[in-house]
Amino acid sequence: MRYKILITLSIFICTLKYASAQTYISGVGVIPFNSVATSSYLPDSVRISYSLALSKIDSFKRAGELSMTSARMSGEYFLIDSVVFNIAVRQRTVNNEFSPLSKIRDTYRWMAAAGGDSEDVSAIYYDNISTYSNFEALISYFKVSNSSSFIIQDTAGQYVCMGSIYHKVSDANTAHSLLTQILNSITFN
Repeated sequence: MRYKILITLSIFICTLKYASAQTYISGVGVIPFNSVATSSYLPDSVRISYSLALSKIDSFKRAGELSMTSARMSGEYFLIDSVVFNIAVRQRTVNNEFSPLSKIRDTYRWMAAAGGDSEDVSAIYYDNISTYSNFEALISYFKVSNSSSFIIQDTAGQYVCMGSIYHKVSDANTAHSLLTQILNSITFN
């Protein structure tokens, strides 16, 4: 009887420990950033759990915005200078083919215009394609948003990275500067 209680208690403790474990990386086909690239801004010491990322991102939302949910999260999250940086790295496969960033940018611009006059988009929307040491990146965001998105495609054709940087709307300039610094610091292996 004593052993049954001890075994039951052990199973219960193990279940509790597993249930309260922190998630640091998730998503279909997502691989750790540090397994394919390096950045002085993205060490494991600033990587945060999904629960902390959700809480922090939720604190940035404006009235009327939907909250982020764990179902919409993928990749890894980092907290840098009160800004949440997210990156999801995947290997290029048949299901994750290369698409020129200029084509993606054109699609984003069309969506930003929402069927309206594309000349007016620049007043509310920003995008830019830049070339870095061994990758290209597309950065895009709405000018009154609390987040910016990016897509990275390495020049070797092996990886595609998608991510966002989340911040208070009032900290947008600081966050955009930080995003540029992070992108400048990335080197693929």
